[in-house]
Amino acid sequence: MAQKVLGVDVSAHTIKLALVSNEKRPKILAADIVAMPSGAWANDTLLDGKAVAHAISGAVLSNKLMSRTEAIAVCVNTPQTVVRPIKLPMLSDKELRPAIEFELTKSFPGIGKTHAIAFREYGRTKEAISGIVSFSPLRTLDAYKEIVDAFNYKDAYLDVSPNCEAKAYLKFCAAEKENKAVMILEAGLEGSTITVLEKGEIRHSRYVAEGAGQFADYVCERNGTSPERFFMELNGQSEPLFKGVDRSGYQRYMLPIATEARQTLEFYAAGAPPEALPVAEVLLAGDCALYEGFAEYLSSVVGLGVRAMKPASAAPDTFIRLIHALGAAVREG
Repeated sequence: MAQKVLGVDVSAHTIKLALVSNEKRPKILAADIVAMPSGAWANDTLLDGKAVAHAISGAVLSNKLMSRTEAIAVCVNTPQTVVRPIKLPMLSDKELRPAIEFELTKSFPGIGKTHAIAFREYGRTKEAISGIVSFSPLRTLDAYKEIVDAFNYKDAYLDVSPNCEAKAYLKFCAAEKENKAVMILEAGLEGSTITVLEKGEIRHSRYVAEGAGQFADYVCERNGTSPERFFMELNGQSEPLFKGVDRSGYQRYMLPIATEARQTLEFYAAGAPPEALPVAEVLLAGDCALYEGFAEYLSSVVGLGVRAMKPASAAPDTFIRLIHALGAAVREG
């Protein structure tokens, strides 16, 4: 039987949950968004995993479908996490881990003692193994480990946000699996993740210290609402939340993110190998995909079409807000 995995994505104001049945074509069985406990998150960092685990337990107990959870997967979305493509000579599985650590120590001496390192393989030839490697400081992961350790599921694991986005794109956006390259932008409150996928594989990923927090505060101020309420009410029918927000608001508060996106495209194009596909469009993921007018503004800055990532069969609002939780829940392979 297909394993039912509960994907978890934590952010400044919300905890996003998605239960996925890992069949050949994964199915979304249940989804929920609950408020982040007070004091559990600050400065783009998860501080109290136990409080988050308690909130998750409450959501699972109150949802009959989520009570069928068999495993849990938590998306790690922090500025300290680095994801980069890597290519190694053909090695045995026993030799692979030491070789990856050796490659990383060339740029980050002693990284094996201070960071958790993970590798996702994309392909093998007779000469080489290609994939992505991610690494996060051990201290940063402690609070995330508190979440998975609080449950008694046989399988519990952590994943990183660019990989979660890539898996969600491949498994849920079946209609968009053309032979092309896309850039995914997820604008968080204090920072943003920009990732280039080519044929579904990560070719470039970076975290930038430019977020949408000031823009969100601006929208909340114009509506007389709190950030907590804003993010709980945000959905595809939330145009009234953006009443009175025009291009000048985006120009004032979102230009740094748009500029970073354009510069990332230019940097990737300049350094990509000749056989690489050019980026065809920009896909928005996460809460920013529901910011009314943001796609049009970003398109005017980067010079490419911009739209929200669109699932083949799931409800668009549920998918786009829960993309990291959904991607975390999808098992690789």
